[in-house]
Amino acid sequence: RNVGGDGRSRDRLADPDEHGPQFWATPEGRRLLGVSVQHLASTLLPAAVQAAGVPFTDRHNQEMPPLPADRVTVKHAVDAHVMPRCRQLVCPRDGQPGCAYVDSLATADDVGPATALLSYSWGNLVHDVTTALGEWAEAQHRDPAQTYIWICALCLNQLRIVRVLSPAELSAEFGPRVTAIGRILPLLAPWNLPVYTTRAWCLFELFTAIRNRRDVTIDIILPPGQRGAFSAAMEAGDYGVLEAVLDGIRAENATASESADLAAIQTYVSALPGGFEALNETVRGHLRRWFEGQGAVLSAARVQALRRSSSRCSDWLTGAPPPSSVAMGPASGTRSFDRSEPAFQLYTTPNPAFEGGASAYEDDAFDVPLL
Repeated sequence: RNVGGDGRSRDRLADPDEHGPQFWATPEGRRLLGVSVQHLASTLLPAAVQAAGVPFTDRHNQEMPPLPADRVTVKHAVDAHVMPRCRQLVCPRDGQPGCAYVDSLATADDVGPATALLSYSWGNLVHDVTTALGEWAEAQHRDPAQTYIWICALCLNQLRIVRVLSPAELSAEFGPRVTAIGRILPLLAPWNLPVYTTRAWCLFELFTAIRNRRDVTIDIILPPGQRGAFSAAMEAGDYGVLEAVLDGIRAENATASESADLAAIQTYVSALPGGFEALNETVRGHLRRWFEGQGAVLSAARVQALRRSSSRCSDWLTGAPPPSSVAMGPASGTRSFDRSEPAFQLYTTPNPAFEGGASAYEDDAFDVPLL
């Protein structure tokens, strides 16, 4: 696990002995640069709000009306500000006109080796993105000017025509990047009806990170206002909404902006052991444990559902200890799975997109707590 002596996750790309200044000037290095949390809040947010506050043209040459500040999404920011800013700049990766937003930045307070990869939707509000990242950096005692986030809207060149990727290329494109960075930040907003759980890319990214969790730290983040709303709902005992969020995770029904991306993701997931059910249960299990860690208590109906899931080798097979919530009750024992069983194979299938094709488990057997 990528953890330092103080128990905190290290910033994998920050080691100058492993990646010197020359590396970050290469196309390979620039693929792993992120935008600082400080820049996002102090520069990008106001610039995007200003650009979208007057009529603008989107990437499909459609005229867009002015938007109030509290309605500007990442997509609006890209169309109104990022693409016009970067269109006339030369890309340092290939020398051609038009660059990624991250390539338009130069100072250490604005750009640097990615600390984390943001997993989000282009429909998220820019204000939610910047405040959630700011709160996370503060909670981690990080300098926002030296905390850099890889965000696809800003770190991929939005002015290039992107060719359609095959399922194998899709996995290879995402896998090495997330393991190289070593940390992913899924953004849930709003918490009770998160766009995140309805988007194919988001579910695919989180599932990939969970399957490689020995190499990837996963920190779920919420905007400050959403965190307060979640806490209030839990204090009021409104757990039905939480369970609806978990039950609503259906990757087979998820959407994507590009139909080709959606088709590639669906093909890739369908070929995995367990297919969509494996992805759905894995993501539900991780989010459930996170919700419980924030103070949620699940109902008896959810406990029964988890019992059924565990018999299908779903939720519990991510290797987490049994939750401490009183609603779950004590574990009544464990069951061992060895390499001969489908349960083991489902969660240990090597992923060729990652270094050496290593699986998440290297032992000959593992134990699963039973309710």
